[in-house]
Amino acid sequence: AIAVILAERGVRASFLERLLQPDGSYSWQAPSRPLETDAEFQALLDRRRKYDPDLWILELDVASAERFAAEMNAVG
Repeated sequence: AIAVILAERGVRASFLERLLQPDGSYSWQAPSRPLETDAEFQALLDRRRKYDPDLWILELDVASAERFAAEMNAVG
């Protein structure tokens, strides 16, 4: 599995996972509920790593995290 942590000026803005869709395609999706604290975020990462020990997590610090996230699904 692949996940992306998007940050803006060093502050975590979002977390996206590449998930298989019912039609067989892949899409980048945020968790179903917002991660409000660092503890919640760390718990999510721990669960994902337990489920998939080969999980790849990329952290990107970009100028506009929201726009970058929207464009991730546009390019596939």
